Amino acid sequence: MKEKLEQIKENSLKKINECKTTLELQEVMKELTGKKSELTEIMKSMGSLEPDERREIGMITTEIKKVVALANQKKQDELSAARFKQFAEAFNKKFGKEDANE
Repeated sequence: MKEKLEQIKENSLKKINECKTTLELQEVMKELTGKKSELTEIMKSMGSLEPDERREIGMITTEIKKVVALANQKKQDELSAARFKQFAEAFNKKFGKEDANE
């Protein structure tokens, strides 16, 4: 199960990083954290584990959720900054400035 969790984490981060729009990112996050996600399914099955294993898997799933949430926030920030830069460049082009950084 630990290997499966590591695979889920790696795939989640890859999918987040591949997003090109905030809408795409929202859809990916639904897929990764929704009721039918792989991570949710593992969490649902934890009741059948021994207490020590449940505790360990619980800690791993919590860490994955934190890492995915941070990656999501970072990607949102990147996409917002890129969108703002596009807007600023278009605005400056229309109103006479060549460089959005001026």
